[in-house]
Amino acid sequence: MGIRILLTVGLMTFLAYGTTQRQKSRFVFHGTLSIAAVGMFFVWLPDRANDLAALLGVGRGADLILYCWILTSLIVVLNLHLLIRANLQLTTELARQLALSHPLKPPEQACSLSVATLAVRSTVVDDKKAPPPGTAPD
Repeated sequence: MGIRILLTVGLMTFLAYGTTQRQKSRFVFHGTLSIAAVGMFFVWLPDRANDLAALLGVGRGADLILYCWILTSLIVVLNLHLLIRANLQLTTELARQLALSHPLKPPEQACSLSVATLAVRSTVVDDKKAPPPGTAPD
């Protein structure tokens, strides 16, 4: 009897969540309402799950409930995947529009010479200051 009460409280909490989502998504509301109703039915009348399982060709009611849970979980995962992909696409489009509407100007270059060019010029300058090999310094 204790586990039935615990499961009923869990299903009622699940139903309360679904009710709060009624305005946002009718699908979520109706899905949670259906799952909570069927869940409470099987919690309080577990022999009916065995009868339904036998009718559908599944060994036990517990197996039938597990299979239904797996199917429901796969549908939820697919739905979340599609929502995440849609959000990613929207974020990409927003970033693209923002980049095109406010392009960044390249920073002003103080010197247009590359590092390699500067290194070569400094070597040449250093060679001009040094006396040629084999001669005495001035």
